[in-house]
Amino acid sequence: MACDLVGFFRPRLSGCVSKHDQSGADKALPAIVLAVVAAVGSVGKVRLPLVRLLLWAEPGDCHEAALQRRAITQAGATLHPDAVLVVDAGFGVATLLTGGVPRFVARVARNFTARRNVLPAYTGRGRCPVYGERVRPLPRTYKGRTMAASPPDAPAQWVRAGRMIQAQLWDDLVLSPAKPGAPAFRCAVIHDPRYQEPLVLVTTLPVSALVG
Repeated sequence: MACDLVGFFRPRLSGCVSKHDQSGADKALPAIVLAVVAAVGSVGKVRLPLVRLLLWAEPGDCHEAALQRRAITQAGATLHPDAVLVVDAGFGVATLLTGGVPRFVARVARNFTARRNVLPAYTGRGRCPVYGERVRPLPRTYKGRTMAASPPDAPAQWVRAGRMIQAQLWDDLVLSPAKPGAPAFRCAVIHDPRYQEPLVLVTTLPVSALVG
């Protein structure tokens, strides 16, 4: 089940208060925004969506966040036992975890960080830790200083159509602001030579890095 926001751009529509990001313009433009939830299937080799939910913003609500939350909540409530909700990076992981979605796969930003779902050992100095160790799936540069990626729990590699694909998996994580015991998930980073940027995914499914 795929979920996304779709904007029908109306730059000349008088009184249009809602906006949606437009990659060509590199900014948000006036648009009628809809949330679409669709089951993805196929006829032969052609992939086709079957629309299950179609939502629009409440009167007077010009922010997409409220529409996203409604879409996630309703999609989670109607998700079939053998279905998984798939969303892009525009949907926050916190919204998915608190929105009652039992199974999801979400793409997240390259600078995504999380925490271990256990407390680190006390070093004997200072306060006892209340947060798990921070996990950084990819290295990042901040103020000229490079912060290394966290070692993965389970690396993997496989060959697909002659390409060597590599992946790393971090298991039993919680959100960065959360303490151990919060809703847990796993993170997979997939490096495909066809693309310049790796794919960073967060999921509640018990899958390996290869399946991710």
